[in-house]
Amino acid sequence: MTKFATLFLIFILSLSGWAQTQSLQIKITNIKELKGTLHVGIYSIPENFPKENKEFKKLVFKVTNEEMVKQVKIPKGKYAISVYHDKNSDNICNQNKLKIPLEAFGFSNNVIPFFAVPTFGQCAFKIEEASKMVSIRLIQPIAKQ
Repeated sequence: MTKFATLFLIFILSLSGWAQTQSLQIKITNIKELKGTLHVGIYSIPENFPKENKEFKKLVFKVTNEEMVKQVKIPKGKYAISVYHDKNSDNICNQNKLKIPLEAFGFSNNVIPFFAVPTFGQCAFKIEEASKMVSIRLIQPIAKQ
C-alpha cells in the first residue's frame, strides 16, 4: 500500500507541474538611479511579447542596488523577458511622442531594438536544466523626461 501511495503522490505532483519547475535567476545591470521599481515580464507565448498584462509571469520590485538579481520558479520551456525601470513609479514605461522610451529598458539576450520592438524569437531562450541565469543590461534612454 505504501508503494501505491508514493506512486500516486508522484503522479499528482507531476500533473501539477511542481516537480518540473526550474529556477530562473534574472540579473539586471546598468541601473543608473536607485529609485522607483523594476518591472519584469516573462513571456512564454510569442504573440503576447512584450504586451502589458499578457505575461506568463510578472515581477515588480523596488530598486535598491545598481545590479539586481531575482529568482523565480518556472516550468521548462522557451521564454523571452522584457524589463523597464519605472523611475517615477507610475506603473508605465513612459515614452515620448515618437514612442521612444524615456525610462531605461532591456530584453533577454540583450537585444537592442532598431526602430521597432524586438520579436519573441530574438529574445527567446530555453530553460531545460535545474537552474538558469539570464543577464539583462538596461538600455538608458536617449531622451530625457
